[in-house]
Amino acid sequence: MGPFESEKDYCNTKLLDTYGRTFDRPTYRVVWGDNETEFRKTTHSKEGILLANPVIMEFPKYKQWNRGKYILESIVQVPTVSDLTTAINYEPVFTFMGPKKEMLPPKWEVCLIVINSLHKAMNQHFGGKYKQSDEEIARIDRIELDRIHEMLFGNETTVTDALAYGSGVSLSGSYSKDKE
Repeated sequence: MGPFESEKDYCNTKLLDTYGRTFDRPTYRVVWGDNETEFRKTTHSKEGILLANPVIMEFPKYKQWNRGKYILESIVQVPTVSDLTTAINYEPVFTFMGPKKEMLPPKWEVCLIVINSLHKAMNQHFGGKYKQSDEEIARIDRIELDRIHEMLFGNETTVTDALAYGSGVSLSGSYSKDKE
């Protein structure tokens, strides 16, 4: 389990309420990446030894790439030519991490922006129509992204980072150069 389980649960409830189910499963979900595994057909053992016949083994899904992060996933149909053993699988859409690759808590507003951007791109590719112009959607998305960025990183400076990580020095208000 990750450190922000209540935020994850909130996002998953909102995702299910907003986007419903596909293939009788939630269309989108937020998961703690370290807990996710998948079954794959493989020709090698976990130690790397070539096997005489392919076997199905359980592998970590994200742990080796995105350790310690929340991930927004979308449900997809798996192509018939795949080493996955299921016809339906979840694939990553977005990883909740900051500019320094640090883990961020899952936020519903971020899920909404990412999914809306994904839907917009799919609609443009497959010929869907939006009621709003692309410029209007981009303007609204920019305002929302700026608001979320300020909420998450508004007080970050090199000074506050140094103080937070214990490498900064703070002088109290009673310090005076004349007292030396």
